[in-house]
Amino acid sequence: GAGCVDLEFVNETKFLGRFEVRVDGEVMTSGTAHPAVVGDYINDGVCVDGRAAPVCGSGPVGERFRAATTVEVRLALGGERNWDFDWVIFYPLPDASSKADCRDDFEYYGFKTRAQCIRYVETGKDSR
Repeated sequence: GAGCVDLEFVNETKFLGRFEVRVDGEVMTSGTAHPAVVGDYINDGVCVDGRAAPVCGSGPVGERFRAATTVEVRLALGGERNWDFDWVIFYPLPDASSKADCRDDFEYYGFKTRAQCIRYVETGKDSR
């Protein structure tokens, strides 16, 4: 939807996997040193466990991310190095930013009514 990126995280291995996520270019400059990416830090993310007794969701795990520009995902944490991948970029649809956007295209932005869209533009309150 507009201003959102909906992703489904899948782990087909028999290992724990943790997908790291960055929203709108946020870069970790401190925290826990990354064990697989030298000079980097572990980012927030989504855990998907392919083991018989999972410690987090066994997947697929769906997540919605609100973003203005990008959502980036990488897999570099888990028991299976063959499945690692570097940052993949996903782009949200643009969000309504004016009453003119709402006039004819409120459904394109994910609103049920024109009034809902205008309320969002005027107040920032999202009732989708």
